[in-house]
Amino acid sequence: MEKKITKAISFLLAIVMVVAVCPTITLAAETCSHENTVIRTSYEYSHATAAPALHLVIRYRNIFCADCEKYLGLDEAIEYYESHNYGPESGTGENWHSGRFHYYETVKTCYSCKHSEYGSVSYKCNGDGVNCPIIILSAEDEVSK
Repeated sequence: MEKKITKAISFLLAIVMVVAVCPTITLAAETCSHENTVIRTSYEYSHATAAPALHLVIRYRNIFCADCEKYLGLDEAIEYYESHNYGPESGTGENWHSGRFHYYETVKTCYSCKHSEYGSVSYKCNGDGVNCPIIILSAEDEVSK
């Protein structure tokens, strides 16, 4: 129930904060005598700690001179949230035994903001901690559930 509430809050936060103007400008504008301009779009990603299922995206549309490549100014900067785009889940190499199960730690990382989410997979064993399944999950191994 708590997970559903957290997901609902994250979703509502994403809807409320879909578009907001970003006040920061990271480049200093220059001038030139040319008249041809080009707009280049760049993106900046960061993990949204207020909404763990999301990351913050800032889209910058910058104006450059098409002839001499000088930065002429910011056309717009828009801030919005989107869901993580995780890569495959893989093993971290950590494992432990508890009761009748052997556990292996897993991790998946967002391609955009590099946020990592950890979890575990378990395998039933005889419970003595000695004759457990020998499965080594390393960073190269994808986890199938």
